[in-house]
Amino acid sequence: MNVREYMNKYPSIYDPDTKALFIEDFCGHLSDREIIPNIRIFNQIGKTEHFIEKDLDSFNLQDFVFLFEHCGWVSYGTFATRKSFVESYLDWSFQNGKTEYKNFEAVQLMTNKDITGTLVYTVSHFQDLDDLIAANKAVIDNEIKSQSVPEKSSLIMQETLTYLIWLRLSIDEIAELKYTDIKDQKIILKDRIVEIPDSIYHTIQECIKIDEFLYYLRNRVIPRKYMASPCVIRSTQIEKMTPTALRQLLVKYSMLSEKLPLSSKFYNKDFRYNTIYRSSLYSDFYEYEYDNNVKLDKLMTHLRVETLALAFPNEDITSSMIPDYFRWRSFYYGG
Repeated sequence: MNVREYMNKYPSIYDPDTKALFIEDFCGHLSDREIIPNIRIFNQIGKTEHFIEKDLDSFNLQDFVFLFEHCGWVSYGTFATRKSFVESYLDWSFQNGKTEYKNFEAVQLMTNKDITGTLVYTVSHFQDLDDLIAANKAVIDNEIKSQSVPEKSSLIMQETLTYLIWLRLSIDEIAELKYTDIKDQKIILKDRIVEIPDSIYHTIQECIKIDEFLYYLRNRVIPRKYMASPCVIRSTQIEKMTPTALRQLLVKYSMLSEKLPLSSKFYNKDFRYNTIYRSSLYSDFYEYEYDNNVKLDKLMTHLRVETLALAFPNEDITSSMIPDYFRWRSFYYGG
């Protein structure tokens, strides 16, 4: 692989010559397929480097905390994996006289506790349905602006998928959902009826009617027909999306938020199933507390679970959800 030539495809890489030397030295024994993800992660890190206006090898501890809270890490492993990659680059920089040991030591001393503050909710969970709608709009508008897609309808399947999750349909229910299951602004499921808010009903109806996906290829707009199917969420390749395929679609869509500018409120928002589902649930928890003048943190642990289980009989409420909800509530509502 010509590393430098490949890096030219990623304009956000900061100081590409130095990064190319590291890839050649440190990753030269790897296959091309294994090297490419490392180049891509430099592209994501580069957004923070450009924002702070200095190279990774000049970061201090505060800079590293900012990096790990804001970098687009959606598909790049655990905190330990990410930290190990950054450490490898700084160790190489130190060995080649490009950085001081104190900079290498700063990231060595860093732990995941340094980045488990409220900022995690800035880049993952949503506050309410309006927040999710605005996040979708930001991503879609950015894709149109960058000419990845020609119009909003090109990503309507993904947008609709996020709304069905917000309505707390399971991934299996979404895979099986047919347009005939939607009547009078309600989704008719086997065990319950789900009302569709006005703010997203039009989008879901638009999704049902659309029959092709549009994308740019060498300055041309190429249409691809969706397969004929009674399902709401469709594909250009298969008649019915499997739950696995839906999750993969969400991962790819979530990665589009990494393309937003760092200054965007929605940079690196997580559109994957669990994050959207939990956000919806937490939003309803908060509304329940407010409407019923209940403070869950004033109750004993088992009473919290019992109270929420009674209020939300269709949900699998566990004690592990509640501390996470408190962090969500503290970030968005200050208590």
